[in-house]
Formats: sequence, structure tokens, C-alpha cells
Amino acid sequence: MVTTRSDRLVKRQVDLNETTQGEWERFSSHRRRVTDLCLKASGGTAAILGAGNCNDVDLTELAAHFERIHLVDLDGAALSTAAARQREDVRPKLVEHGGVDLGLVDTLSAWGDREPSSNDIEEALSRMREEPRPPAANLDLCVSSCLLTQLFTSVVDRVGPHHPRVVEIVCGLRSRHLRTLAQSLRPGAVGVLVSDMVSSDTAPGLRDLPPHGLRGAMDAFLRAGNFFTGTNPYIVASSLTTDPQLKEMTTEVVLHSPWIWDIAPERSYLVFAVSFRRLRLLTTAP
Repeated sequence: MVTTRSDRLVKRQVDLNETTQGEWERFSSHRRRVTDLCLKASGGTAAILGAGNCNDVDLTELAAHFERIHLVDLDGAALSTAAARQREDVRPKLVEHGGVDLGLVDTLSAWGDREPSSNDIEEALSRMREEPRPPAANLDLCVSSCLLTQLFTSVVDRVGPHHPRVVEIVCGLRSRHLRTLAQSLRPGAVGVLVSDMVSSDTAPGLRDLPPHGLRGAMDAFLRAGNFFTGTNPYIVASSLTTDPQLKEMTTEVVLHSPWIWDIAPERSYLVFAVSFRRLRLLTTAP
């Protein structure tokens, strides 16, 4: 059987989920932070983008707060396994959306193994400017759960970190992802983007930093250029109020205090979250 580039991109995500599948206990403090952000919404219907093994959120708590929870991921098998391990009263509230690509898997696969041409890049950027199609709509909460860097990694690995237009592609993908979040929400609902921004691979001693020192450490990493491409928290937050398309949809943008996510015995991430509300529709008097 011939293995396509699309197969390889999907396999990388599957492999990552398999590696972290049994890390429920290790993720406890990270899960607490993400779950608390979710619970700030008023209830109703929620969606978790990049749900994977669902170790990032406590579905039992969310099911007590929301009537329905959409779980979205490229790896459908991980979603099914995660849903199957939930309590009987939780499972009926879960809606699985497996095999959903929120990145550029199809585009990157179409390039094959050749160097993308200028036209290829322009077509990719044009696609990212199109109206996004959220996997669920009219939500009361939509959370992107540490998905952003996974989307970016596929692009950076494919075109190379030094490609003259890699940052442009990543920024276009980031904008589309934020628009996907915003457009999935009903007016007044809550959107949350959670993302890792640097790992202990390039920031040794990360997990030893005290909680009160994390914002200062984050700023120092940003000044040094030591962060994943496209994950500057201040730019992510500001784009929600300055991007021509996003600023028409968002309000109450908050950059939350960062925290440490111990993803493996040998690796930790510094994580940030940005929340916002979908702008309510303005009405005019008859």
C-alpha cells in the first residue's frame, strides 16, 4: 500500500495521541485550568477543538454544566476511545467529529514531495481567507485546546522554518482558526484559545518556575524569540480586536495568566489562554 503525505500527517497526530493517551493524572493541573475556563460559559452547547484523548478537559464536569459537547479532532479513534471511557450519564451528551482537519492537511498533501511554488503558496493563502466552516455552530462555548501548534507544525515541517513565506502562512492559518472559533458561537457566547508557546526543550527549568514568575518568564521568552512560530500571546489577543474580520465579531478579549503543562516526564510547556465573547448583534429601532 502506498502511503500518501496525507496519511503521514494524520499518522503523526495519531502517534502523538497514542503517546499521551495514558497521561490523565499527569495532565491534572493543566486540565484544571482548561476546565475552569470552559465553566465560565453559561451552559448550553460546547465544542472542544483538538479534543484528542480528552485529557485536557474533565468531561464529567463539563457534562454537568453543558447539555451537549461536540468533540472535534483529526484522530477519530482517539475521540471514540475517550468517549467510551466516560460514565454512562456523560456519554449521551457527547457528539464525536472524527477525521476533521482544521489545518491544511489536504493542501500540504496536494503539494506532494515537491517544493511548493509561488502559486501553491498563493492558493493556500487564498483558501485561508475563505469563510471557515466550523464543525459545529450556534455554540455557547468553543475551545481550541492546544491545537494551534499542531496546525502550525505541519506547515513549518513541510515548507521549512526558514522559508521566506512560512510566517505568512502560519499567520493566515492562525487568523482562520480564530475566525472558526468566533463564527461557531452564538452572539454573547464564549470562545477560548489555549495554546502552548514554548517547551522545556529550549527553556530548561521551565517546570521549576513559580506561578507568580510565569508572566515575566513568558515576556522574557518573547523578547528572546524563544517561542513557537505564530504563538505570541499578545499578538493572538490583539488580533481579535484589530484583524478586520475578527474585530467585527469579538469583544471582552482577555489574556489569562500562563501556566505550566507537564506533558511528559522529560517535557513541559508554557501555556497561555485567550478568551473572548462573540459580539452581540446590534439592533436598530424601527
